[in-house]
Amino acid sequence: MITKIINPYDIVFSKNPVYFKLQITGAYILFEIYDDVKLITTLDAYPDASGYVTIDPRRILDDMVDYDMPDYQSGTITDCENVISIFLIYAKEYDSSNNIIDDQLLFPAGDWYRVVKGGISFEEYPLAGFFQTFLSTNKYFLTWNKTNILDVNQQHYLYFHNYTGADIAQVDLYVYRKFTDGTDDEGIIVSKSNFNKRNIFCFPAGVSELGLEALNPTKTIEYYIVTLKNGVLVISEEITFVVDHKYRRNTRHFLYTNSLGGVDSFRAYGEADYEYSVEKNMFMKNVPYDYQPHDGQYAEQAFTEKEEITVASGFKTATELDRFREVLLSEIVYEDINDRFLRVSIDKKSVVFWKDNDNLYNIKFKYKYNFDRRVYTPEQLDALFTASGIFSNIFEHIFL
Repeated sequence: MITKIINPYDIVFSKNPVYFKLQITGAYILFEIYDDVKLITTLDAYPDASGYVTIDPRRILDDMVDYDMPDYQSGTITDCENVISIFLIYAKEYDSSNNIIDDQLLFPAGDWYRVVKGGISFEEYPLAGFFQTFLSTNKYFLTWNKTNILDVNQQHYLYFHNYTGADIAQVDLYVYRKFTDGTDDEGIIVSKSNFNKRNIFCFPAGVSELGLEALNPTKTIEYYIVTLKNGVLVISEEITFVVDHKYRRNTRHFLYTNSLGGVDSFRAYGEADYEYSVEKNMFMKNVPYDYQPHDGQYAEQAFTEKEEITVASGFKTATELDRFREVLLSEIVYEDINDRFLRVSIDKKSVVFWKDNDNLYNIKFKYKYNFDRRVYTPEQLDALFTASGIFSNIFEHIFL
């Protein structure tokens, strides 16, 4: 007979422990783990002397979910289907003759189990009831950054979990704008219908994605505040964005996945240096007796290309410095470059911090693009050629 001793909360992070503890009277137990209705894998476990069995399937659950990156320059609210998933665990108890003597669906009260891509610190945040109590009480977006400094070209997105436990017919992204001349305005910028319970949604939050400058082009935005509303009911916290209008020649924009399953942005505008090197191996090839000088007796192989960029962040506040720690821990980092997000890898050992005074810091780090320049091809290259007429012109020049 299966007796439930410990069950996890109905929503869990994929990188934190997800403990199921049962007590059985049989010889062993088989756990079937489902991604919604699809069987993913099975695990067997044997009881201790007191009949207790414990499993922690977090690595399996982590493979079931993935980060949802926003579409480039997206001004719409999108449903993040990959970052959260329903999972089921079916427990079957067997006797020593391999006969089933009990089976139960491990099921939270009144809902399904869900797993979210991410994981939080035991020391800093309350893991117990994070989604059920901490998140819903504070109406948090899935970010730790409550105040952001952005320039007008910096893409930024906010992820939000519908913690209400009920479907919402429509949610409005409400923006308050303060202008440098002391005036202000506020209103709904974008809306989303069918805000389903327990789902996660991605909201545009940058100046360009929301089109905030175009709403009143004669004024300059000093800062703006974003919140979510259901009619007149406020359902989220307020996030503040201070707009930096200064021209900075070396600005680079990065997006990175955070520990809550969302995506945040980071800006570097200090000096940048490039390091580029190529290593090749030479070998002697077989040549015919009448080979010509241009044939050559040697050839090159095993190209190794190394391209690294060293960049300084520019001066950051202590809060922004703490934010960069999450950039270093992030699984995925992208640079916004050439009208697309290109994935990069940051050399963690290269990071250097120094302090100008008690309030301002600078960060220097190295990173490289996650592709080989010699074989990299932009997506939809044929479509670009066709649309621009380049391919047809080349075809006519060569063959006609």
